Amino acid sequence: MTCLYLHLTAHAVRRGAERLQLNQERLLARAAHVYRHGTPLQDCPGPLRTWLEQEARLHPGSLPLVRGRQVFVFAPLPRLTLVTVVLIPKPFMAHLRHLTGVGRACFPQQHASKD
Repeated sequence: MTCLYLHLTAHAVRRGAERLQLNQERLLARAAHVYRHGTPLQDCPGPLRTWLEQEARLHPGSLPLVRGRQVFVFAPLPRLTLVTVVLIPKPFMAHLRHLTGVGRACFPQQHASKD
């Protein structure tokens, strides 16, 4: 298994604690899991995708990935960083059943050096 270099913003840590009740270490583990297995925006059904596109506009160049009722917003450059965590609003919950949970992250994973 490859090592994923993932960074968290202070904002993401606050949102993870507030919305998911996760400390920094557990949030980092969850974010790595979502990055590998989350559903990308383009695979989400109609109204949910529209809402996600609106959220993505708040973070230009971001990669929002859905896992469960959570949206993890990653910024891929200059290094892979979790920017924030958003909970999907109740009106869009019915659309989640269409997601398989199988993700295809749009950005390559960063590998650990062999030093």
